[in-house]
Parts: sequence; structure tokens; C-alpha cells
Amino acid sequence: MFMPSAAEIYRIKETYERFNQRMEMFCRSIWDQEFAETLRVPNYVKALLGRAVEQIQSKRPGHGLREMALCWASWTIAAMDDMAQGWRSGNDGLFNWRPLGASTGGHSGEPLWAYSEVEREEIKDPGLNSINIKKIAVKMGATVAGVASLDRRWVYSHWWSRYTQRSGRVLFSDETREDLPLLTELEDGRRVIPSSMRYVIVLGFERGYEEISTSPDSVAGLGTGMGYSMMAFTAPTLAEYIRNLGYNAIPAGNDTGLSVPMAVDAGLGQLGRNGLLVHPEYGPRLALAKVITDMPLEPDGPIDFGLTEFCEACDICAKNCPSRAISFGERSFEGPTVSNNPGALKWYLDAEKCMRFWTELGEDCSNCLRSCPFNVPPGKGFRLSRWLIRQTPLFNGVLKNMVENSSHIMKKTSAWFYGEE
Repeated sequence: MFMPSAAEIYRIKETYERFNQRMEMFCRSIWDQEFAETLRVPNYVKALLGRAVEQIQSKRPGHGLREMALCWASWTIAAMDDMAQGWRSGNDGLFNWRPLGASTGGHSGEPLWAYSEVEREEIKDPGLNSINIKKIAVKMGATVAGVASLDRRWVYSHWWSRYTQRSGRVLFSDETREDLPLLTELEDGRRVIPSSMRYVIVLGFERGYEEISTSPDSVAGLGTGMGYSMMAFTAPTLAEYIRNLGYNAIPAGNDTGLSVPMAVDAGLGQLGRNGLLVHPEYGPRLALAKVITDMPLEPDGPIDFGLTEFCEACDICAKNCPSRAISFGERSFEGPTVSNNPGALKWYLDAEKCMRFWTELGEDCSNCLRSCPFNVPPGKGFRLSRWLIRQTPLFNGVLKNMVENSSHIMKKTSAWFYGEE
């Protein structure tokens, strides 16, 4: 059955332009002083850390030392300076665009095929190769994986580093007439991607149901932190495997491009009202990473399990959003802030409201994940309701009311997570 691409699903306008990473909310919280002044401390990082310390000292239930310690520990790998820059800038540390050569002697930067002085591994069956690469991705730590043709509209027009506050254009080699090196960053900050890199492997990492169920308690941060730390392990490892066979690979977390539309193209789910990818089994609990490559692959293609029609009838995530950042209205082509990239039909999140709440809380909030009707405990698939959602939208309103009155979306406490109640 034919399925439209993410661009067709979003009804992308001709005026749509690639997004500048500098305008992404986490980046803006650093350079945009006008927005920073609206925070309790005019610096996102300092405001977040300062409030976290206040929460610990006040011994507020759910935000004490034990809960915060768990949350902060989960970010150990992802937050290492000069190591896991996939959520800050990309093309650095483990997320370097060039081979690391970790296993060929002193991080030589030489992939195994070149080190062995043999021809690169020729891929004769892209379909079988896609099956194998997804299996390998799961073995390396991903929960799910999918393959898509790379739509350049999802690649950032410019990169911006939250770490160094440097920036530059992101180009494909056929977009410039200059004789530029490939897969590199030039002195003026431009990053060049070979035009032969036409595929993207999208990786999903499950954030645990139990920890997310405690949101907005600090324990919920364990799911987010571990998702990012696993991203920092799996994406570079998979990229290095591809390089060892003789192909180019760019591992990326939040950097380099927009993960959600790439995941839609790769068949990992659909976009929900909450602005997140929703997977038919894991709901909105997937943290996303990707590997862009020129290895021959066969794309999977988008899926449709009735989520858009269900979200049109459901506003549970909006009702449970403490900051009122999630829209109660219909989809539109333009969002409420400059951190929204206009020209795509979807529900836009007011990220400014979301971030202000995070700094008041002292960490990230996962209420939109916890309250989503597609967030269900492992082993309880609500098969009948999922089947009805997929087959017809007639019962969506009824199902929404049933889910809203059920217990599985109710907030659990951190004490519950620790088995103390």
C-alpha cells in the first residue's frame, strides 16, 4: 500500500525553508538574551541547576537528593565534554563526521577496510542490507530502527554549538561550485555532506514506562538521561561499523537535522499533538538519533496507525501540560514562536512556555509522555482499542474518554518507583 512521505503528510509549502539549529529552543536559551530575561535566572543552564539545588535543599517529595542523583547520573555519558556532543553541536567527540578508528590503533581515524588494505564491502542487496543494519542497530543498543531516503529539507541549514557558540552553514557537496573536501568542517564553519549520502538510519531508544510514570518527579529524568546516553553509545558505534566497511556515516543526536520527520519517513511512528513521535508500541517514549550514510539501503517508508485522527479527538496531553505549551486547537502551518519552523501542517509546541516551566521545576518534564493514551505498560498493548483506532475514527472520542478515566495515565510518585507504596 502506498504511503505518502513525511513531507506529503505535513503538506509542506513551497515557502518552507530548512531550519537553522540556532533557532532551536535550547540554543536560543543561551544566545537570546531577550528570552533569557524571562527565566527566573537569565541563563537557562544556571536557572535549571540553581532550581535543582533549591529543590534538593528543600527536600521536596519527588525532587530530593535521591531522585535528583538518579536523574543526573543517567546523563553521565551524554553530558561528557568533548565526548557526546550529539545534543549540543554534532561533528565532535563520538559524533564526529569522520572515522574514529578506535580499534585500529590509538584512535587513528583509519577505518578497518583501509587499515586492512582491502576493497570496501560491496552491497549487492540493499533490501537485505537494510534488514541486517536494523538488526545490528538493535544489538548495539537501539530499541527500534528504521531506514528512510534522506529528505534534505529535514537537514539543518546551519549548525550552532551550545558548547562553543560557533556556527556555520550545512551544505551538500552538489550545492557549492567550490572544490570542497567532503565530510569536513571548513575554517569558516561550513560543514559539507557528500551528495551521495542519500539514506538515514533512524534509531529509537525506549524511555522506561515506570520512570516516566512519575513525571514531573525527578525520577522521570532517568528515562530521558538514559535515552540520551544510549544515543551517545549506539549512533557512533553503528556509524563506525558502516565506516569500517568502506562507507561514509554521520552519527547524530539532536544535531544535524530534525529527528521526528526523519523517523516518520523511516516508519517508526507518526507525529502527535504533543509534538513528539508516537510509536504504535512504545508511544511517545522514544528518544531519537540517526545515522546519515551512503551505504546502499532500501527505505522502509511511513506508517499510519490512525494517530492523527485520534489526536484530533484527544487533548489529554494538552490538559496535562503544566506550562500549557501544547495546543488544544487544530493543526496549522505556523507556530507561536520563532523556534517553530513554519510551512508544515502540524501541531506546534510553544517551546518557550515549556522551557520556562523546566527552569521552575529544576529539570525536564515528561507529562506529555506520561499522559499520552499510547503510553502503556510493557505487555499491555490495549490491542482492541489500538485496532479500533487504526480501523476507524468513529470511536476515537469514546476511547479518549475511556483512557482519560483509566488509571494508567495517572501520575505515580517516586516512592512508587522505589517500591515504597
